Amino acid sequence: MNNLSKREKFLLLLLALVAIAYVGMSFFIQPKIDAIKAIESQIEEAKVTQTSMKAKLLSLENTEITISKMTDEIESYTKEYYASISKNEIGTLILNVLANQNLVPISLVITEPKEVILPTSDSNNVGKKSSKESKKDTSIFTVLPVKKSVVLVQVKGSITQLNRILQELESLHSHSIRISSFYIDGDTTDPNQPLTMSIDFEVFIYDKTKE
Repeated sequence: MNNLSKREKFLLLLLALVAIAYVGMSFFIQPKIDAIKAIESQIEEAKVTQTSMKAKLLSLENTEITISKMTDEIESYTKEYYASISKNEIGTLILNVLANQNLVPISLVITEPKEVILPTSDSNNVGKKSSKESKKDTSIFTVLPVKKSVVLVQVKGSITQLNRILQELESLHSHSIRISSFYIDGDTTDPNQPLTMSIDFEVFIYDKTKE
């Protein structure tokens, strides 16, 4: 060592310092850097997971809202339409409507209930759209367990009595029963003149067994 020049001693010292720095870097500093990188990677993964969870929570909230709307809709239909009733009960229902206005049917025909497509967004449009239109715009229609029975009635009565029946059905604020059409045979000048009338009732039935 004594024979080394100052320059060589300086280079050896510098090499020793570099070696010490390398050892310190390898055993002390690099593990810290690796640990920091690992933590940063975990933070990024946590952010991705957080974003995914937020999306799932939003989806869950939307699902809960949809389920709530469907439940409310089912309850509204249950209230608006008759529960499953037989043809005899439908006949009794129509006879009671007529009896309230002192009308006795000359004939009464009840058709078999058939499933109908109803608009979920606007129940007031029941039956107002044709089958072609409903195919084009299916977004507001859904097939629900609702059936329609048509009751064809012929009676002897006045226009005044018919108007009272219409007002009575309107006052129910329900979509369970309505008059879809009627035909009056005779002179309608006198609203109290007894005439032969054909009235088509529609009775809507909600089948809760198919929910």
